[in-house]
Amino acid sequence: MFSSTQNLPTINDFESAHEWFTKTPKPVTRKGQWNDNQRPLKDTRSWHYRIEQGRGGEYYDVVLYTTAMARFYAPTPDGRRVMYTAHNSNTSKQFMRNVTRHSTLMHIKRWPCLCRTRTASTKTDTGSAPACGSTTAHTNASS
Repeated sequence: MFSSTQNLPTINDFESAHEWFTKTPKPVTRKGQWNDNQRPLKDTRSWHYRIEQGRGGEYYDVVLYTTAMARFYAPTPDGRRVMYTAHNSNTSKQFMRNVTRHSTLMHIKRWPCLCRTRTASTKTDTGSAPACGSTTAHTNASS
């Protein structure tokens, strides 16, 4: 099922994700498909376009169907951490372009894990990444 993502909100950092999550009430539906940590990006019928809060507000996932297309972590003194999931379908590309404002994912580096950070002042890597075993494509963006 393909539908337009043009009228979805722009969520491209932790602050915009937090703002959208807090201003959007949890939908009440007869099916009860919405969890306490989920909010719609479109309307209550569009469960496939949603934002999910993780671990007490530590991060927010922007979700397309069952895939977290972007994860925005809370800013730290060391900088910001963002994870993107690359997928080559038309819906995924349109969703990323319209919601996160990333038109291409070619610039994403493949690190061995999500735990690598960059410092805000120097914008350089802070050392070797811990061996968490993740091979997910992601990028580390500093403010």
